[in-house]
Amino acid sequence: MKHSALLLLFLLFASVLSAKDVVIVNPVYKVKTTGITSISKIELKANETRVHLHTVFLPHWWVKFSMTNYIEDCATGKKLYPMGMENGELEKEIYMPDSGDSTFVLLFPKLDKSVKKINFRDVDTKDPFGIYGISLNPKTKAKAKQDTPPVVLKWIENETAKAKRTTLMNEDEFFSNDTVYIVGYIKGYSPLAGFSTGIVYASNQITREDYPIVIQIHEDGRFEGELPVNHPQYLGLLFGNKYIHFYIEPGQTLGMVLDWEEFLLADRLRDRQYTFKDIRFFGPTALINQELTAFYSQEKELPYRMLYSEDSNRKTPDEYKALLNSTIKEYKENLQRALNEQNWDKRTKTFLRNDYAITYATFLWEYEMSYSYNKNRGGDKLPLDFYDFLQDIAMNDRRLLSTSKFNIFINRFEYADPFRTSNNAFNLMRSKKSVTEYLFEELGLQKTPEDIAYLEKVDSANIYLYGSKQEELADQEKESFRAKIDEMSSAFEKRYEKQMEGYQKKYLDPLSLITYADVREEEWRIKDSICYNVLKFKPSLLYDITKVRSLDFTLSQMIKDKKQART
Repeated sequence: MKHSALLLLFLLFASVLSAKDVVIVNPVYKVKTTGITSISKIELKANETRVHLHTVFLPHWWVKFSMTNYIEDCATGKKLYPMGMENGELEKEIYMPDSGDSTFVLLFPKLDKSVKKINFRDVDTKDPFGIYGISLNPKTKAKAKQDTPPVVLKWIENETAKAKRTTLMNEDEFFSNDTVYIVGYIKGYSPLAGFSTGIVYASNQITREDYPIVIQIHEDGRFEGELPVNHPQYLGLLFGNKYIHFYIEPGQTLGMVLDWEEFLLADRLRDRQYTFKDIRFFGPTALINQELTAFYSQEKELPYRMLYSEDSNRKTPDEYKALLNSTIKEYKENLQRALNEQNWDKRTKTFLRNDYAITYATFLWEYEMSYSYNKNRGGDKLPLDFYDFLQDIAMNDRRLLSTSKFNIFINRFEYADPFRTSNNAFNLMRSKKSVTEYLFEELGLQKTPEDIAYLEKVDSANIYLYGSKQEELADQEKESFRAKIDEMSSAFEKRYEKQMEGYQKKYLDPLSLITYADVREEEWRIKDSICYNVLKFKPSLLYDITKVRSLDFTLSQMIKDKKQART
């Protein structure tokens, strides 16, 4: 009987202790801004709070939890910081296993019984995140995932119907100076997401103008904005650090519905430029956007980092082309298969073909730029047959301007290495002969000992004042060196004062009549010769665009010339 009483007392005592512990499994929360970490369990104990963090990330990538992580009472804002950690160490990089799946436990001081909801924050990283409104009631049930509210869908449909243009452009239409309107909704959005605006980097690649346009996000998740366009374009809408790409034509309104859950998935897949696929589009280009999204979202991202790497850029031109062709072979085959088998809109197929052609070319342009600046090449130029890839591009097809990387293509084409010879046009503004050539060659004068000493001094100045030996002279010696050259120069000019007047009249005065317009005209004459006679290109729209892109700077310099001429 005595033993039974003791056992009953022990069980009663244990039940009293265990009654103080509360366990919340998969606690309900309001919103989170991380696709990597979730809270699988919270244990409210008498002397501590245990927060179980289920982490799903890329295999062999690392995560880190900091002493500045905290849990926060939603009602009072009181913060509690970690006392320790299980299954890892605070402030240490923890590499994920092959599965990419791990669970860690952060140990915090005990929470007051009055706390009903908490926030979990990670703020001491380059990529802070939070899980907000976490319920500490084990009986709280998660709400069913809500679809887009009917009132929001109605708003999107009304906005797209009000557009200036509610149909696709005709085949013969392309250029049109107009605006487009972007409207949409992010399901599950909260102002706690970390951003309340988006941005679209619109541009006019013909005039080299950029228009970064802010897209306003309302608290309920709706967003809208207006941007200028000059022709159909494939643009990117940037929310936070995530891009949502879309195709739009002048005068139209494009609607789209996004899902916050896909933002979290994109956050987890950080080894790539994630392509959103759970998008519902509205408006005239809805079908084209659905088809483009279907293709791009199922294809692996092209290996830009590898193809732009130093190892790749050290290859010979033929080696790099072989590497590029082998690397994108599968992508090219998948594209061709889709074009043959899918019953897509004609515009979708045309865009995909053109986008592939321009993307392929940009890889080669990037290689050309690296090749030109690689000191180990010893100043070697690329062989002209390297540029044969341009023969495969329909340079008169205006629809190329709609592609995703046309801005890179046209910039590299404009400044292609073969065209650099056109810089010789600036020789128009330089004297055809130097003073010494005029005096001692054209006039046949004999150099005096003073002349020889002066000219040798000038040659040595290039070495000691501006060349490899400039560090050998102290500042005082340099000043003395300059003073001596100035003295000898004055004497030289005085000796040949009359001849200098003849040099000025014959070679320098005519230069004042040369304008910047003359230089640019000569520059384009040289470029035309290179384009048509050396590279064997035919006159084309894209080549003409490179000329138009230079007009703004050219005209500004011509205006400057005229102002200087009046003074």
